[in-house]
Amino acid sequence: MLKDLVAFGRQLFALARKSQEHEADIKELREDLKDVRVKFDELAFEVKQLALELRHQRAEAEKDREILMLRLENALLKHDRALPPGPSES
Repeated sequence: MLKDLVAFGRQLFALARKSQEHEADIKELREDLKDVRVKFDELAFEVKQLALELRHQRAEAEKDREILMLRLENALLKHDRALPPGPSES
């Protein structure tokens, strides 16, 4: 009977120790999770910033293409309205 009581006491002590270890592990995991969440939020912010910058660059590139097309059209119109060359001297 005493042997059973001692074995039960050891098991109880081992369970209490494991419970404390698990609580410490859980606490550590929660801290890690907080760090991961902070890093994830920072990463999400950076991705949003990059997306915004990409949209801005696309809009600027579209404006630049439009300006180049207008310049080309203007140059062609000026070329078409130029005076014909004078009579050739032969």
